[in-house]
Amino acid sequence: MLHSDMKRIALHEAGHAVVAVHEGFRTPIIRIGARGADTVTQPDLPGASLSVYMRSRLRVLLAGAVAQCLMLCPEDGDGLARAFDGPDASSDWAKACEIMSLLIHEQTGGEGSERGYGVMIDAIKEEVAGEIRRILEANRAILDELADLTVCAFDDMLEIGGPEGDTTLYVDSIAVEDVLRGVVKTTFSPV
Repeated sequence: MLHSDMKRIALHEAGHAVVAVHEGFRTPIIRIGARGADTVTQPDLPGASLSVYMRSRLRVLLAGAVAQCLMLCPEDGDGLARAFDGPDASSDWAKACEIMSLLIHEQTGGEGSERGYGVMIDAIKEEVAGEIRRILEANRAILDELADLTVCAFDDMLEIGGPEGDTTLYVDSIAVEDVLRGVVKTTFSPV
């Protein structure tokens, strides 16, 4: 695995983790392996409505791709679309589409047309991506620090299992919690 791939994946996972903590989820677990990584998040939103939960979950799901774009291609207007098409975010995008469909169904009572549905998905995606950008920009140093921790774990994994091994490691949970303790909360207008 190339160092640039490790950095891209680390930023992606750090984006999920930072936004998860911002949204009130429990401290995430970042798991890495020879084929990539994932971030395990658990919501902790007592009393939140289903709509509030879905919007928070949507922000967490899309945060990985937004973090990649924010840090690796900030001037590229099409970078977000390409990030969702890439291997790091394809399952995130599929889950996000399901949540956006539920939000649209809730807003329209199931009366949306196919054409209108695509426009509504794009509008939600752009709105949520803007919210995520604000969260990540307010927490850029934390995003970098968490990505660096994840790259170090990748290096450790490669030493132990080699690039084709089936070794899975977890980024040091105490270090992750320490870094994420500094997440700055931002506000935006509720929908």
